[in-house]
Amino acid sequence: MNALKKKRDSLTTKTTTLTKKHTDVRKHIDLMSAEIFRTLRDENGMPYNSSRFSLEVGRDGEIHVTPTDQPSTSSRNSRRDNGKKLEKKRRKR
Repeated sequence: MNALKKKRDSLTTKTTTLTKKHTDVRKHIDLMSAEIFRTLRDENGMPYNSSRFSLEVGRDGEIHVTPTDQPSTSSRNSRRDNGKKLEKKRRKR
């Protein structure tokens, strides 16, 4: 019985830690996405609406702007051209 209680306590601690890490990562991703959508413009210079578009990361690591009414890029490998590819730009530091 004592071993099971220790195992339960250990698993509870791990669950709590992982939940906090997941929340932190989700917040970081949301902040990064908001920053990208604040600066991203379409070919006419208009901002993308984050409620109508999402950022998708392909298997090769490329980031695409995809309309939210379409499946993600990872599930439509043969139709990747439907999303707009973001060019990776390096910032000068």
